[in-house]
Amino acid sequence: AVPSLQWLAVQNDLERVLPRIEALVTGPPRRTGPEWGNTWDYLGIRNYRLLRWEASARAFSNAAVTSPSPRILLQWGLAESKHGDHAAAQRVYRLLVQRNPDDYLGWSGFASASSELKDVPSAREAAAAMLRIRPNDRDAIMLLESIEEYEQRLKGR
Repeated sequence: AVPSLQWLAVQNDLERVLPRIEALVTGPPRRTGPEWGNTWDYLGIRNYRLLRWEASARAFSNAAVTSPSPRILLQWGLAESKHGDHAAAQRVYRLLVQRNPDDYLGWSGFASASSELKDVPSAREAAAAMLRIRPNDRDAIMLLESIEEYEQRLKGR
């Protein structure tokens, strides 16, 4: 019973188990294919839930190498945003909406990252796409209004 309890204790100690899982996936031997991507996906999810944004973003970026699904790209973008790297988040969201132009959450994330970067043309593009997907969308309308206010303030300087 003692070895079983020790094994369970080690597996429930996230401070030890997550680095062990990352060491497993980085090798040697280097894992490939779905095993590699799924493990990084798991690490991304676990680190996200633990509010470890940088580790989560790194894990999702690795998971996207083999499995660039809309969910993984969306979670990667969210982790980059939470980490404060809005330029990286914008690149990830751009990739997501290029692959799936009707992904409202992708456009919403792209709009948010673009707004944080004061990238007005990209924010306007995102708002237009959000309105195309959801006509009369309140968030997109508010974004366009804030863009207009921002541009008026810039002209007033």
